[in-house]
Amino acid sequence: MPFLLLVTLLAPTGADATLADNVGAVVIGVGAIALLIGIARYALDPMFRVIARTRTPELMTAALGVVVFAALIMAAAGLSYAMGAFIAGVMLAESSYRHEIEAGIQPHGLDIVRIVLCPSLPNFISASCRGCRIEQ
Repeated sequence: MPFLLLVTLLAPTGADATLADNVGAVVIGVGAIALLIGIARYALDPMFRVIARTRTPELMTAALGVVVFAALIMAAAGLSYAMGAFIAGVMLAESSYRHEIEAGIQPHGLDIVRIVLCPSLPNFISASCRGCRIEQ
């Protein structure tokens, strides 16, 4: 995870960055990570405890909302969505409700893959089929 933060910090932005800009970016990034760790430690288990009391398995898909929330926090801090999703995955894996979360998300696994892959699939197919001849 520190390497993801370092890559984001060292990536060229097109503008001259001063030492103060770099230090500010590091402080914001570390602060965002600390915020997510604090949320994971103090808010996730109580939230999933309330959800588990409802005895509605569909509500365990709220874990997807946690992933989106973490990705948006990282994007607001100037870091990548992927880093936020990664941290959210670690947060959920360390939760005491990880088995219930997995059971709640598992039926939607293929749908999640479709949502991620379908928008990019036509571009992949057209790029891989250039120069192909279809004989009839």
